[in-house]
Amino acid sequence: MARVTKGVNYNAPGKAHREGITLLELASMFPDEETSRRSRRACRATRRSAKH
Repeated sequence: MARVTKGVNYNAPGKAHREGITLLELASMFPDEETSRRSRRACRATRRSAKH
């Protein structure tokens, strides 16, 4: 639910379509340290190639 204080809406515009992720879902995405490392490396490589 949106927090409203003195007429100020704290929801960012255009973000209503996003769904959250639970801690359990996040933990299942990266069950061990090696999976986490591979994901971070792949993400960094993707960002680097997008910049150049």
